[in-house]
Amino acid sequence: MGSGDHRNSLTAALSALVMDAHCRAGLECVQSLGRRGIAVDAASESGALAFRSKYVRRRLRQPPDNDSDQFLRWLAAADREVGYSLIVPATESSLGMLMLLPETDPLRVKAVLASDSALRAALDKSQTLQLAVGLNIPIPETCMIQSGGDVPDCVIYPVVLKPVSSQVLVKSVVRHTQSQIARNAFERQESLRHMLAVSAVLQQQLVPGRGVGVEMLYRHGQRVWYFCHQRLHEGTGGPGLGSGSTYREAIGAPPEMLHDAT
Repeated sequence: MGSGDHRNSLTAALSALVMDAHCRAGLECVQSLGRRGIAVDAASESGALAFRSKYVRRRLRQPPDNDSDQFLRWLAAADREVGYSLIVPATESSLGMLMLLPETDPLRVKAVLASDSALRAALDKSQTLQLAVGLNIPIPETCMIQSGGDVPDCVIYPVVLKPVSSQVLVKSVVRHTQSQIARNAFERQESLRHMLAVSAVLQQQLVPGRGVGVEMLYRHGQRVWYFCHQRLHEGTGGPGLGSGSTYREAIGAPPEMLHDAT
């Protein structure tokens, strides 16, 4: 058997479950894995563009993430039926479900996730900011507003209001919220009233400019790849922030940004 035949026989024995197939990342995972000859099952709460991919072996109905117990029972049953080699959470919603499992749980091991402490540093905005400050990376002027605590005055508008976590588990039910721009005192009051019921809120100065991101891949603590992009069309969520962009282009990474990201 040649090396190519051996590789094909190996990948044919592998199978993957890609959750959140409705999102772009889910579709990209389906295509990338499928091109490698891996059998791919795609899951979504409703119809998904990825379901039309020629690489999809089975199309599964993923339960909503507002009931963590139901979601994890579904995931365990799907894995028992197939015995997946890899489980891919393509959005923070399904990632949050897997984080409810112990780090040694077989389902979580198949998802190849980072440790809880590393994931919290990425997903909890207050921890992300603390890490940045400790590394001397500049951040916007920020204050924390806690539920039931004192709400500081705001004299300069607009301001950005960000939940510390975009999703919070309350009695096995996941509640979602998103960042907002408050342009006056009334908008700020109304946004805080809804957001503080779910999460503590970071109030930050609005920094104008273009959206630029640096993505990196590390292996055993060593950076092996990076990519930089800028957003050309963004703000697709109306008054919300962090709603993604519809048009981007690759650019050379600005040296200071690459340094801070590293």
